Formats: sequence, C-alpha cells, structure tokens
Amino acid sequence: MLRGEDIAELQRSLGSLGFNPGKVDGIFGPDTQDAVELFQRNSGLVVDAIFGPNCITALKRLGETS
Repeated sequence: MLRGEDIAELQRSLGSLGFNPGKVDGIFGPDTQDAVELFQRNSGLVVDAIFGPNCITALKRLGETS
C-alpha cells in the first residue's frame, strides 16, 4: 500500500509525464485518482485507480522514454 512519501513520489512522477495529480501532498485524493485513471487509460491498462505492479512497470517504462 502506498503511503505519504510514496504517494508524493507518484504525484511528482505523474505530473512530470503530463498527468496532473494536483498538489503534491502525499494524499491519494480525487485529483491523484483522476491522474492515475487517465494514466491507466492512456497506457492501455485496466482503469481501476489502483496503482499496482502493472502501473508501476508502465510508469517506469514511460519515464525512461521521456
């Protein structure tokens, strides 16, 4: 389960890739959820707002190509 600094890191990563998670505050709120769902949709993943292993792999892969 992601917490505090993990979520802040997720928010920074999503933001740097153009998926606006709102304020980087370490809280998985509605803006972060929307950003995760948009990321999942754009990455061809199941859209469930759960940032699990498939999302982590896709985010790392996308980050390496940016």
